[in-house]
Amino acid sequence: MDAKTLLPERFPVFRDVPAALTARVLAESTLLSVPAGSVLFDARQPCRGFPLVLEGSVRVAKSTPGGREILLYRVDPGQGCILSGGCLLGNADYSARALAETNVTLLSLPPALFHELMLGSEAFRRFVFGMYGERLAEVMELVEEVAFRRLDVRLAQLLVQRGPVIEATHQKLADELGSVREIVSRLLRSFEDRGDTGAVVVGSGRGRRRRVRRRRRRGVRSRAARRSPAFAPGYGAATPAVLDRPRALRRGARARSLPRRR
Repeated sequence: MDAKTLLPERFPVFRDVPAALTARVLAESTLLSVPAGSVLFDARQPCRGFPLVLEGSVRVAKSTPGGREILLYRVDPGQGCILSGGCLLGNADYSARALAETNVTLLSLPPALFHELMLGSEAFRRFVFGMYGERLAEVMELVEEVAFRRLDVRLAQLLVQRGPVIEATHQKLADELGSVREIVSRLLRSFEDRGDTGAVVVGSGRGRRRRVRRRRRRGVRSRAARRSPAFAPGYGAATPAVLDRPRALRRGARARSLPRRR
């Protein structure tokens, strides 16, 4: 499919944008096909346009000088990159990196046209600010996860959500959690050794792709229960922590809560 067909299909908002502006989007924007693994932009680079993802998935992450990385959000078909929008609106450089997780097709709006759309189309303006609201909620949830939840609980939750079979390197799992590979590898080994957390790791060697198979976990709620607000991150965070915690840790926590005998 070409951009003229994909744009209204992936972005219904353009059905409410004035026809003249939509025609300019198709005429003046750049259609890009980016192979998986390519860097779309990096920190401290200037923003050259507002990308609208038509196909594929883009990962936006923040890196540290020491090499650690944490995932901020993903941009899927039908979404734009709010970091690019923020850089264009604030006339600032990028502060994070965007990587194509799969083969990506995107339409890059020129900066001048992006500003005209923001000023001349209420529908497009609502679309952009709506994305800002969604991403802000995701980042707030991420801050809560990193600040208040134990890493072993977050790793176990990631395995439950991504299972039943996960093909990923330990480094990639660490990047998802904002941690380092050595700690994630140690936790996965401890999960496997205990045998009661439902994680089995097959394969070894640094940087090699691992297959993580998740067995059914005792004590994890049913799928219907996991959809409830009580199980969602940010709502009663203590509940999943207790459910996902290994039995040995639960026994230890119960023992610590009992009064000491004199």
